[in-house]
Amino acid sequence: MTPQGRPRRRIALLFEYPTLHGGERSMLAVLRRLPRTDWDPVALAPPHGPLADALRKLGVAVEPFDLHGRDVPAELPERAARLAEAVMRLSADLVHANSLSMSRLLGAAVDQLNIPATGHIRDIMRLNTTTIQHLNRLDAVAAVSHAVKTAYIEQGVERHRIGVIYNGVDCRVFRPDVPTGVLKEELGLPADTFLIATIGQLSLRKGQRTVADAAKRIVRGIPQAHFLFVGRRHSQKPESVEYEASVWRTFEQAGLQNHLHRIEEIDGVDWLLNEIDLLVHPAEQEPLGRVLLEAGATATPIVATAVGGTPEILVHGESGWLIPPGDPDALADAVVHLWHHPELRDELGEAALRRVRSLFNADRSARAHREFWESMLA
Repeated sequence: MTPQGRPRRRIALLFEYPTLHGGERSMLAVLRRLPRTDWDPVALAPPHGPLADALRKLGVAVEPFDLHGRDVPAELPERAARLAEAVMRLSADLVHANSLSMSRLLGAAVDQLNIPATGHIRDIMRLNTTTIQHLNRLDAVAAVSHAVKTAYIEQGVERHRIGVIYNGVDCRVFRPDVPTGVLKEELGLPADTFLIATIGQLSLRKGQRTVADAAKRIVRGIPQAHFLFVGRRHSQKPESVEYEASVWRTFEQAGLQNHLHRIEEIDGVDWLLNEIDLLVHPAEQEPLGRVLLEAGATATPIVATAVGGTPEILVHGESGWLIPPGDPDALADAVVHLWHHPELRDELGEAALRRVRSLFNADRSARAHREFWESMLA
C-alpha cells in the first residue's frame, strides 16, 4: 500500500533486445526515479545481457520474454498471443512497450488484455498501414520529440493518441569537469591535439562517412586535429558491413590513418565527453540523440546535423552548430570555424548545458512519464 492507502500500481515494461542503447538507457533513468512506494515495475525482457543486469541492479524483476530465442512464432498473431499471456501472468495494472517494434506487437495484443496499454516511439521511419493500425489501438503513445510526433501523425497515427515526452539525462553523472588529459595520453596524442569525437553505433543512419569525407579538409585547416570514433557496428547486413569499411577506407585513402582512433566498447561516456574538444554528430536522421543530451550536460561544444529532433535540443549559433546532413564541406567549415574561435566553443557549451538542465534533465523526464502513466489509470 502507498502512504495514501492505495495499492502500488504494477507496470509491465516490454523490451525487445538484451543490449543497452539510447532507448534502454532512457527508460533506466526513469525507473531509477520511479517511487517504489507508488509503483511496482517489472520487465518483460531477454533474461540475460547488459539490460537484464541493469534492471536487476535497480531492483526491477525481469520476467523472461525473448522474441529472438528458440521456438518463437514467426507470425504476428501468435507472437501477440504469447505477449498477452506473459503480461496477464504478471497481474499488471498497466503495460508499456519501450520501442516502436514492441509497441506494434502490443497493439496487436490489446484485444487480449484488460488493462491500459501504452507505447514509446524512439525512431523516425516509414511504416506500413498495418503497423499504424496497431499503434492506433494503444491507449496512448509517447514520442521522444515533436519531430517524431509529426512524422507519425503524417503517416496516420491519430493526433489525440500521441504526445511528446523528452528523454532526460542525469545531470549529476553528466556534468562539466576539468579535462585531465588521460584520454589523449591513452591515445598517444600530444596535449595540444584538437580531439574530435563521434559517438554512436556505426551505421548509415548515424552518418559517420560524412566525418571521413570531411577529414582531409579539416586536417588541412587544423593540422593537430584527430578523430575518435566511439561505438561499433551491430548490423550484419552487407550494406552495413560495407558502410563501415568505407569509413575506414576513406581515412586510409586520404593518408590520415594516424589521425584516426577507435574505441568500440566503453563503460560510460561521461568522463570521455570532458576529455574531448568537440563532439560531431553527423546523423542522417535522429529522433532525439541521447549523446547530444549527454554532451550538452557536460558543456561539450557540438556540431550536429539539423535533422529530426536535434533542433529541439540545440539552437544553431546559440547552443550548438547545426549543418545540413551528408555535407562534408559544411562539416569541415564548421569544425575549422569553431577551432579558430575557442570563445565561441565555450559559449555554445555553456548554453547547451543550461538548455539540457532546463528541458532534458532526468528528474523532469521521470515526472512526465509518471504523469503519463497515471493519466492512463485515472
